[in-house]
Amino acid sequence: MEKKAIGGVVGRVSSVTHYSGLLEQETGESFSNRLKAQALSAGVTIHMEEVIQVDLDGLIKKVSTDQATYEAKAVIIAGGTTKRKLMLHSRLVALEGKDCVNKLKIQDEHTKEITTISSDGCGVFIYAGALPDSKLYHSLAQEDGYLVTNQKMETSIAGVYAAGDICVKQVRQAATAV
Repeated sequence: MEKKAIGGVVGRVSSVTHYSGLLEQETGESFSNRLKAQALSAGVTIHMEEVIQVDLDGLIKKVSTDQATYEAKAVIIAGGTTKRKLMLHSRLVALEGKDCVNKLKIQDEHTKEITTISSDGCGVFIYAGALPDSKLYHSLAQEDGYLVTNQKMETSIAGVYAAGDICVKQVRQAATAV
């Protein structure tokens, strides 16, 4: 089952690095398309459905989507993450500089006051992090919402495996998600 697009977050990035087997100038979209082609050539059936409920206890696992219910002896969860939203009460109103950013202006949403931050040669990179998409898996051991697995990717319930960014790990990149 795939909720939105093959490959998850990697499909939305402008370039893919730090992964073996990449083509020159690989984009997230081209990489995801190659992942899809490889899966299809191996006989994998891809269902574009959203998982809405799971029952992971017992010998037979049940996965219900917005279209059907599936049963299996084993399940691999690769639910990924969702971008965390910045909960700031301000917004960036201006970036200034000739060859690089050296000044930015931020406006307070409530007071409308504008604060200017100046620094020669600074850059701007806004990333608020990500949250694991693990709300359906409350019966599994978790740390800060990420699923706990061993080196074989086994979770706390027999027959349930997890892979990718939904798992507890130190680095969240395509190379560590597989």
